[in-house]
Amino acid sequence: MMRWAIAAAAALVCTAGLVWASAEAATEKSAAAAGMYLEETVVGTILTANRMYESDGSEWYDCDLRVDEVEAEKPGVRVGEVLRVRIFMRRQSASEGGGAGESAIRKHTGEDGVDVVHEKAGVVVRERIQWWLAGRQIPGPERGLQVSGPLRLEEGPEARIWVAGVLKPLGRGELVNPGDGAAVDLGSPEAKVLVKMFAPLGIACHQKTADLLKELAGREGERVRVQLFDMRQPEGRREMQRERIRCATVLINNRMSFTLERKEGRREVVLSHRPNEARSSYNSEDVIAVAEGEVARLYSEGAAEEEKSAP
Repeated sequence: MMRWAIAAAAALVCTAGLVWASAEAATEKSAAAAGMYLEETVVGTILTANRMYESDGSEWYDCDLRVDEVEAEKPGVRVGEVLRVRIFMRRQSASEGGGAGESAIRKHTGEDGVDVVHEKAGVVVRERIQWWLAGRQIPGPERGLQVSGPLRLEEGPEARIWVAGVLKPLGRGELVNPGDGAAVDLGSPEAKVLVKMFAPLGIACHQKTADLLKELAGREGERVRVQLFDMRQPEGRREMQRERIRCATVLINNRMSFTLERKEGRREVVLSHRPNEARSSYNSEDVIAVAEGEVARLYSEGAAEEEKSAP
């Protein structure tokens, strides 16, 4: 009886704070019975993120994650499905073997990626996850951020949840995310294409883009919504802060980087900074071309069929 109690206590300590915290055999059995797969490697966009804490210092986010891609021959989730996912950014667990002293083991994956920092002190291991994007650290999961990495299905007492391994941030995912306080707001709120422009309105190089977007909204008002924000006004600056951008930018369904297909070949455009100059990454006509391409894609017959069959 004593041996059984010691073994049970040891098992409880070893699993209390780990990311893969469910009992393996029980999860396999329940997942198999439900026809689910234990693990998936996905690319997904975060739709909601709620920050959570535990008294031992653990920190995680409970997120709604829309699946954009699945890397599996027989995936257990579908593109377009929204999963409830737990993403740990700081966690604590028991260490095998213990030992005195403290040490930090750092795993770095490059300028844009993930730092995994293990801090060991005696029998306790603390792990911190740091995300880096465009050369700067970001705090963690945010609405509209696209990430990639492994998920594991876990069975809880009340519900099933996916728990993330170490995820890598990829950048801005596709999302219709209208803002407040636009100087100009044209088109239907139900449109599938949302263009948000942040610029010092009235300056010639940006005004050309604004004028072309107003014309587009006039032609495609049911399918395109255009919001223009003046970054010199408090409302515009607040929306820029919410969108995590610092300079003049055009967002089309939350993204600013696109590939344009032209007769002369493919061209990468980044809808940021000043347009229409020799060293610019885009011109005003590129914005319209991207927006029209998104209209064609999202309102195609194939897209309509996918929307009907979405979970």
